[in-house]
Amino acid sequence: MKPLISVIITNYNYGQYIEKAIQSVSDQTYANIELLIYDDGSNDHSVELIEKILPSVTVSKVKFIQQENQGIVKTRNRALKELTGDYYIFLDADDYFDSDFVDSLYQIAAETGVDVVYPNWHVIELDTGKDYHTDFPEFSLEGLQRQQVHITPESLVKTAAVENVEFQSEFIAEDWQFFLHLAFLGKTFKLAKTSYINYQVKANSRTSRNSYTEDTFAFEAILDEFREEFTTQVIEQGYIAQKRTAELEVDRAAIQERLRISEENLSLLSQSNTYLTEEVAQLEQQKNDLMAVITQKETHIQNLEQSKLGRLQRFFRRGLRK
Repeated sequence: MKPLISVIITNYNYGQYIEKAIQSVSDQTYANIELLIYDDGSNDHSVELIEKILPSVTVSKVKFIQQENQGIVKTRNRALKELTGDYYIFLDADDYFDSDFVDSLYQIAAETGVDVVYPNWHVIELDTGKDYHTDFPEFSLEGLQRQQVHITPESLVKTAAVENVEFQSEFIAEDWQFFLHLAFLGKTFKLAKTSYINYQVKANSRTSRNSYTEDTFAFEAILDEFREEFTTQVIEQGYIAQKRTAELEVDRAAIQERLRISEENLSLLSQSNTYLTEEVAQLEQQKNDLMAVITQKETHIQNLEQSKLGRLQRFFRRGLRK
């Protein structure tokens, strides 16, 4: 059986879209899915709609969690602690998957072994009815820092890769901060070039507002924090690496000395083996010589016995004639 993949839908007053999001998970061609739905204190009709559609959902496991409003960051962090899948994908309640979305991302993860597989975007403008596809470049840390690579929570993430990593509520760009943290930790990423998350936006949503200055300050603050934290780690790791290199040099010298002694012993054994081979050859020759002498003696004895027997026979014949 393929690994269990947890899909987490986070909802707050998205009753207009939540059924489509849930149905898109139920329609996945990938069978082994755990669906976790977190309603973050909605006061619209979301809960009724969720409870209505859940009995028809066809996935391996389903869990519906209702909580007082805590915000998206705390909800996601709670989900990271409670999910049981080997991989996970977040899905915002106003977005939805194509039927092969989960399977297409998993195939790349299985083939490459990377920690994160991220999709391109199919953007749907709800106010205008326009939609378009956005294709991103292959992953690079520089591209992520420059926001040329965009990684959304609707990425397939290896659960073991996010141990002790959380979303940070103090940041505006919590998604970017989360994946930037993983990248600085050395986790690996791969673009799913032909997979698209259906990403629904409104003109008055944060992603469409003119908040460039505010976001820029947030991004710079995040980068500054990581640069300071990981620069210190790099310096410390550099010292540790230097110390370890010196230890390895000592080990290498000891190994080389043992290798030299082993080679000398091997040479002595080889010489001894040559000597023993010559000795064995000489003993074999002596044995063959002795066997030849014994054969000659035995032949001589047989000849003597036959000669004596012949003389006795002639003697008795002469006696009988007299």
